[in-house]
Amino acid sequence: IRSMLKHTQARHAISEHIGVFRDHLILERPKRGKRERQIVDLTSGDGDQLAIPDIVDVFSNRVLKSADGKLTAIFPWRFWERDNESTPVKIDPEVMSGRLVITGTRIPVRMIADRIRRGQTATYIADDYRIPVAYIEKALKHLDKKAA
Repeated sequence: IRSMLKHTQARHAISEHIGVFRDHLILERPKRGKRERQIVDLTSGDGDQLAIPDIVDVFSNRVLKSADGKLTAIFPWRFWERDNESTPVKIDPEVMSGRLVITGTRIPVRMIADRIRRGQTATYIADDYRIPVAYIEKALKHLDKKAA
């Protein structure tokens, strides 16, 4: 968040200039005066790593914006290279204060992970929420670093 605040006057971590490119959170700095449009990689540590806009534009299609350019949702699926159609998890500023949730629900993925750690099965949790077990499994797979 500090990197984003360094490059913009935005008050919130989610703004219309935020995007996802592979496993990087990026910030678009629109053209202003003599400065050309820039893409800043916010996950690079110091937030000063620039990216090539033409490449980022092609691959950052997992961010939804309204007609007026406002961010409406991010679908940060870790396996998009192999499965670009799936959107099992979602970040939406209007749902659960922008927490990562199972798409189409208000169920936070971290809460599912906590229930699994406490010994509940994916089947039990899916039954509890009346959703398919596959939703639970994909959401957990998104968090599991070993699944990559």
